Amino acid sequence: TSTAWACGEQEAKATVERYYRETGKSPETTGVILWGLETSRSKGETIGQILYYLGLRLKTEKASYDDRLEVIPMEELGRSRMDVVIHICGFFRDMYPNLIDNLNEMLQQLLGQGESEEENYFLKNTRKLAKELRRKREKNHQPVDEKEILDQASCRIFGPKNGAYGTNLTDIVRKGNWKEAAQLGEVFVSDLSFGYSYRRKGLEGRDLLEKQYTGVQMISQVRNNVEYELTDLDHYYEFYGGLARAVENKKGSKPVMLVADTTGEAVKVQDLKSSLERGIATRLLNPEWIQGMMRHDYHGVQQIAKRFENVMGFAASTDAVTGETFSRMTRCYAGDEKLRKQMQQSNKWAYMKMMERLMEASNRGYFEATEEELSQIREAYLEAEGEAEE
Repeated sequence: TSTAWACGEQEAKATVERYYRETGKSPETTGVILWGLETSRSKGETIGQILYYLGLRLKTEKASYDDRLEVIPMEELGRSRMDVVIHICGFFRDMYPNLIDNLNEMLQQLLGQGESEEENYFLKNTRKLAKELRRKREKNHQPVDEKEILDQASCRIFGPKNGAYGTNLTDIVRKGNWKEAAQLGEVFVSDLSFGYSYRRKGLEGRDLLEKQYTGVQMISQVRNNVEYELTDLDHYYEFYGGLARAVENKKGSKPVMLVADTTGEAVKVQDLKSSLERGIATRLLNPEWIQGMMRHDYHGVQQIAKRFENVMGFAASTDAVTGETFSRMTRCYAGDEKLRKQMQQSNKWAYMKMMERLMEASNRGYFEATEEELSQIREAYLEAEGEAEE
């Protein structure tokens, strides 16, 4: 809708401005997560961000998902067009195939604007990818189909293969059976590297995607629902954190990670670490929130344990959770004897999982636990284990 487009434009502008303040330059390529339910709820705000980055806009003011788009002329745009690497979930693919088609049609138009590579980074990167694909085919003595090469090189939308919907990243974090954090990025790429281009849908494109990761300088996440902090839902670390780790795996350095909070009257852009700290402080370390959850006894402790898992997911995928945060969580949930007993009585199994997460964070080096903290964690775990055996 026109309102969503305007909101998305505002969010994208604020994000680019924050990136400029941090780095002293404007980004050439950004990574974006495109969810189905978020698109439905916001009427397309994230689409609006993508349009801003690419220098596109709605042609009409009709409030329809099928609004036609148009290219903003360079003389009116007054800046370079950014390139965008888009990851979708399976739900978005199934619910909004028209939006996938709309974006792909516009990407093709951007290739024919007669602009220079410095004016159009999407064009610049597409030409670079096409050259690499052409060289690879010639080296392998494969036929060179220029239309197919251009289609692959201009593909910017990637998601799960046809029939699949998410990633296995959350299962790995839940089980805690990964050895290196880089494995999380590997899983993300394996599950979401299928291209949805102008000509092809669900094409295996891992090599193509990873080439694009090398240029991603910034990734951003929108928080537009006051009910959810980033630590409340595993999808946040699954997609945003998974993308961050995948880009780092390929580039060897972290992209700038930003969060655009639109729950207030004005867009507020924060770095990821600050956003996570706010979510943890207002939820996991907030006595009123904790006691509100404890009114639900068994289920309340289960929900708190779930957020411990989400914090671990962000620590593993982004390194954005501080050691002091884990220390405060230890003092709150293992060091407070009254709360410890209350949680053990309500749901000893979920409480044991929480202590396992804290020990895991220590073992993986996410915080340097003191001997006192380690003793508190072990004692709390053994108490709950004893209760469970009885």
